[in-house]
Amino acid sequence: MKTLVYSLLIIFFLQFSQIIFAGTLHGDYDGTASRKFYVGVYRDTGFQLVDSAMISEAGTLSVPLKNDWQGVIIVACGDYEPSWQEAFQNANPETSLQFVFDGQDIEYKTSWRNQSYGKYLQYGKGCEATLASKILQAKLSALQERMFYMEKLMAVTMEGDAFNASLQEEFTRSVKVFNIFCDSIARQSPLGSFMRLYANMYKQQAAPAEISLSERPAWLAQHMFEACDLQNPMTANVPLFQEMIRQYLYLNTPVGMETVEKIEESRQTALERLQEQCNFRLPVPASREEKLREEILTTVKMEELYPSPDYREIVGGWLPLYETGSGKYRGLFAEDMITVLDKIQTPEIYTGFAKDLLNICAQFGWDKESNYIAEYLVRNTSRLENPAGIIQRAIAGIRVQSGNPAPPVVGAQGISPLRVDNQTGQRVLLVFYENGCGHCDQIIAELKRDYELYKYRGIRIVTIAADTDEMVYNFHAGKYPWPDKLCDFKGLEGENFKNYGVTGTPAIYLIDENGNIEGQFANLEKTGILNE
Repeated sequence: MKTLVYSLLIIFFLQFSQIIFAGTLHGDYDGTASRKFYVGVYRDTGFQLVDSAMISEAGTLSVPLKNDWQGVIIVACGDYEPSWQEAFQNANPETSLQFVFDGQDIEYKTSWRNQSYGKYLQYGKGCEATLASKILQAKLSALQERMFYMEKLMAVTMEGDAFNASLQEEFTRSVKVFNIFCDSIARQSPLGSFMRLYANMYKQQAAPAEISLSERPAWLAQHMFEACDLQNPMTANVPLFQEMIRQYLYLNTPVGMETVEKIEESRQTALERLQEQCNFRLPVPASREEKLREEILTTVKMEELYPSPDYREIVGGWLPLYETGSGKYRGLFAEDMITVLDKIQTPEIYTGFAKDLLNICAQFGWDKESNYIAEYLVRNTSRLENPAGIIQRAIAGIRVQSGNPAPPVVGAQGISPLRVDNQTGQRVLLVFYENGCGHCDQIIAELKRDYELYKYRGIRIVTIAADTDEMVYNFHAGKYPWPDKLCDFKGLEGENFKNYGVTGTPAIYLIDENGNIEGQFANLEKTGILNE
C-alpha cells in the first residue's frame, strides 16, 4: 500500500513539475562570481520581474523556467542598478541576454574578460541571442537614418531627373543590402527558430521607382508585413511586432484635421484588415498617449526629476496629453497628478510640485482640476512645507466653500480679533474691498445707504480693506456707520485675505448663524438679503 502511495506521489510530482517547470536557463560566466541577475517576461507592454538569481561561486547561473513564462525573456545584470526596472531598461550586450522561450533548455557561455561582439556570447542550446538582435537593431537604425535623409533629398528634387533617379537606386540598394544581412543572420539559425523569426521581421521594404513620394506611405502600409510569419503564433510575443503594428497604424491614420472618431475608425479598419492575414490574435499596441500616461503613473520618480534641469521640459511635455491630445484623457490631469504627488516623500519637492500644478491649472483655465488638487491638498496639509502664495490661496478657497466653517477674522488697529462663529448668533456679511476700485466703491456706497436695513434684518457687516496707505484708509473708513472695519495695510498679502483665499476685490461672503459659509458673491444683490 505504501509503495502504491509513494508511486502516485512521484507520478503526481513529475506531472506537476512538467506543468510548472518547462526548461532551465544555464549560464556559464567563465569563473565570474557574485553578480546579481533579474529575470523578466515580456507581458502586454513591457517586462515584468519573475525571478532573480546570483552567479554561484563556480561562476554559473541556473534558473528554472516555468511554463507560463513562455514568450520573450530578458536576463539582465542588476549589480549597479537601484532596481529591476532600471536593470531591464539599461540592459546591454555585455551584461544581459534576451531570448524567446518556448519550453526548451537554454544554455550559453560568456565572459566579461572577452567582450568583443563576435566572441563574448556563445549558445549551446536555444537560438535567440541578444547579440544578433542588437546588431540588427544598430544596423536598422543606421539604415533608417540614411533612408530619412535620402527621402528628404528626393522630396526637393525633380522626379525623373538623374539625381532623383540615382537617389532612388541607392535607396533600393541600401534596403536590399540590409535584407541580405538579415538573411545571413537567419541562415545561422535552424529553420523555424525564433532567431530566424526575429531576423525576418527586421527586413525593410523599398517602394518601386514608379511609386511617388506621396504614395509611398500607403504602399509601405500594404507591404510592411510581407517578411513576417503571420501564421506563427509566437510572432505575437515579439516586442518588435508590436512596434511594426504601431507604425502600421500611424501610416493608416488620416492626414490633416480629423475628428477623434474618424481616427479611431481608421485604426480599427486597419487592424481588422491585418487580422485577416494572421492565425493569432493581434497584440494591439498601446498608443503613444497610453504609453506616456503609463510612464507618468508608474515610472516617474519626482524626487529625481524635480531637481533636474529637464524637469520643466518633461512636465511641459505631459500637458498636450491632457489638453490637445485625442481627448481620451482630458479631465484626468488632476487625478493623474495626484497619483504622482502621492508617491513623493520629500516635503519640499511635494510642495514645489503642488505649486507648479496649480499654476498650470491657472494657465490653462482648468478650474475644476485646480479645485480637485486643492481639495486633495486640504486633506494633506501636513505634507506641505511652508505653503504660501497660490497653494495657500487654493486651500483657503476650498475652505470657504458653502457649508464649511468660516475661517476666523484677525483684527487690526487695536480691534480685538473678530469671531464669526455662533458666539453672536448673527449672520455676518463679510466684504473684502479696496478704496479706488470702482466696483468696490459702488458696493461700499450701497452698504452705507442700506446699513439700517441690514441692521434691521440682524445682519452684522464686517469690511476688510486691501489698502496699503493708512491715510487713504482712515479718510474713507471714518465715514462708515458700521463698527467692524479692518485693515492691516498689507494689501492682498494680509492674513485675512490669505485665510479666505481672496486674490482680487471685491469679494463678499455671507456667514450663517452657526459660523458656516452660506455663500460667496460678486455683488450685494446676489446675496438676496434685502429681498428676504
